[in-house]
Amino acid sequence: MYNTGNALGSTDARDLYDNAAGLDQAMNSLAQRWTDRFGRSRPTWASSGGYYFLGDYDADIEITGFNQVVRQDGEFWKLEAGQTLPYTTTGSWSTDSVDFVSVGDAILRQDLAATDGAELVTFTPEGSTALERTVQEKLRDQLLSPRDYGAVGDGVTDDTAAIQAALDDQGFINLGGPDRIYIVEGLELADGGDYTIIAGGAELKLKSGATQSIFVNDDTTFVNSVCLLGVKLNGNKAGTPDWNAGPMDIHVNRLLIDGCEIYGHRNALRLRHVASSARIHNNTFRDAAEHSGTLNENAGYINITTATDRSVSTHKVVSIQGNTFVGFVPTVAGRGPYGVLFQGGEAAGFYEEDKTERAIVLGNTFYLCGQDAAGNKAGAITLYRRAGKSLIMGNWIYGGDEIGIDVQSSENVLVLGNEIFGTTGVGISVAPRTDPPGGGGTEYPCKNIEVLNNLVVGVGLCGIWARHGDGDATGENLSIVGNRIRNVDQAIQVQYWAGQITVDGNRVRDVNDASPSAGRRCIDILGDSVAPESVSMRVCDNHIVDSANSGIRVRYYDGEIKIDGNTVNGCVSAGLESAIRVMNSAADITVDGNTISNATDSSGTDVLTFSDCSGKVRVRGNTVPDDATIGLSNTDNVVLEVGQGFAEMTSTRSGAGAIDTIFPTTLIATTASPPATPQALTLADGYEGQRKTLIMTADNNDGVLTPTNLFGGTTITFNDVNDWAELKFANGEWMMIAGTATLA
Repeated sequence: MYNTGNALGSTDARDLYDNAAGLDQAMNSLAQRWTDRFGRSRPTWASSGGYYFLGDYDADIEITGFNQVVRQDGEFWKLEAGQTLPYTTTGSWSTDSVDFVSVGDAILRQDLAATDGAELVTFTPEGSTALERTVQEKLRDQLLSPRDYGAVGDGVTDDTAAIQAALDDQGFINLGGPDRIYIVEGLELADGGDYTIIAGGAELKLKSGATQSIFVNDDTTFVNSVCLLGVKLNGNKAGTPDWNAGPMDIHVNRLLIDGCEIYGHRNALRLRHVASSARIHNNTFRDAAEHSGTLNENAGYINITTATDRSVSTHKVVSIQGNTFVGFVPTVAGRGPYGVLFQGGEAAGFYEEDKTERAIVLGNTFYLCGQDAAGNKAGAITLYRRAGKSLIMGNWIYGGDEIGIDVQSSENVLVLGNEIFGTTGVGISVAPRTDPPGGGGTEYPCKNIEVLNNLVVGVGLCGIWARHGDGDATGENLSIVGNRIRNVDQAIQVQYWAGQITVDGNRVRDVNDASPSAGRRCIDILGDSVAPESVSMRVCDNHIVDSANSGIRVRYYDGEIKIDGNTVNGCVSAGLESAIRVMNSAADITVDGNTISNATDSSGTDVLTFSDCSGKVRVRGNTVPDDATIGLSNTDNVVLEVGQGFAEMTSTRSGAGAIDTIFPTTLIATTASPPATPQALTLADGYEGQRKTLIMTADNNDGVLTPTNLFGGTTITFNDVNDWAELKFANGEWMMIAGTATLA
């Protein structure tokens, strides 16, 4: 400044310059005082609304206003209202003190109300080693609120712009408690952005008439991370009947949704591009918007998919844990909500493989979820074209329009420890899917599937159903082990599986087919009648009781078959098939150590049945009723070990032909045609230590038996009724050890 000292009213340009500079200080400075061109200290505009500080008490301080204060002995003082201005201090506080009044608390209030007032207060955290900070520093640790940017949150005002400003500014916001409802549409998440939104129950509600999701981003970009904690996401299905696709239409690297409530959407979460990981934990999904379109348009909750434009991006981990899904009974048949759906991207009618490397669906609750839309089935949990590893574990599923757990055209899946009640179709389904849907395309099989220790109760059709389909048999194994199944029409059915099959340790009870004449079984393994599968199979240690259906059937399999250690009790009310039945097989079959009671076919005595089996059949170590029998049809190579069940069974040889090596005793009845011609009988080699008793019961001609290998001769002749021979097979040949027949 020039400070000319010219008198008041000067028109000197230098004085005009000094006046302008002083006015600028007076109006715009945040300081308490400014100095005019005469050298006098004056209050700034910023301090004019309150008290301003002249300094510590001393002599010759000129006080020109009643809002000016001095400091003495740690207190702030202003002139008493009865004093005359201006007032000049004497320098003797004992003399001047009667003219002043204390204003210390008013000064404090003024300082605290200033923009930097929080800097004056100290925050002391708990903990002996924690550091003190100012309240200003502590408050800046807290997330911003949309209300800091002008949002209202009254459920009426459109708060999109305010929340967008908060997201753009910081990316971390706190929506507040359950009394806040923010109306929004199309909140844009930027490429590479990181966003955290937390709430204590506050709601983001999609605006009526919306044509975008709550959260969106440019289709060519990726959001780096999104974290939603404790937020309500309301799709406003009544106000957005033409949209309702879901709260998110984004491409994101990492996603965490925890403790949220998501409702009122057609597809609550449809995640097309999660390049790294998604963790969806401890949320509630409910009140899906019912829709009458195709599968992808139908009501549902979580849809993990990969669109073709992101085929190079692989979902690393998708974890869905501890959520609750509440469906509904649809008003349109077959249009109920699916729960969790993994599927590949779709292009030109074809679905690509879902590229999630690891899918975890753990400890969720599903109520009335699952659908059958125009032939496109989706269960409470559905895997479709899953190439990575999948774990479906510990989920609780009740009701639904079709399927509890639906594994389609997937591989490396473990279904473990789930509980499924009351679905209308199938508890657990493992099946191929044809692309494009509707036939005429490629059928993709499932591979390496384990279904272990699940509980399935009261489903409409079948507890566990598995079908393989076309494809290379390499590595396509199926294990159904340790499951508990009851109150179903059929417990376990496997169809056309072209890999190793293990059905082991399952507990089956109360399989009560509503139409027993349809011939359903408790455990039914069915191969291809045209090209039977040449794979090994174990059906072992299963426990089947109190069921209207027959027990175990295996048909059209040419690999090694072991049916061992099973218990079948009380499977007679249908009266259709025996407890264990093997049909149309070229395999070597072992039926060993099974316990069968109160379980026969319509004859009332057959507990085992073998039909059209050309391989070697060994029956040993079984526990059966005293009058139990075996039914044989076009099955000759059967070994029945004596003394371990079926010991009293006999067979009859009428006329010429082969005598079986199956039964301990065979009755020989020769015929009169041709007359007076000995009838030729044959006997194949048995097994080491086997015994065989032959008795002639009808003598219309002599019977001449020629065993393949006979010690001490070549024939044994039966001339009269009651001629008999007891044979033992040892060292590779039969020996006649007793009897009245003639050895020659």
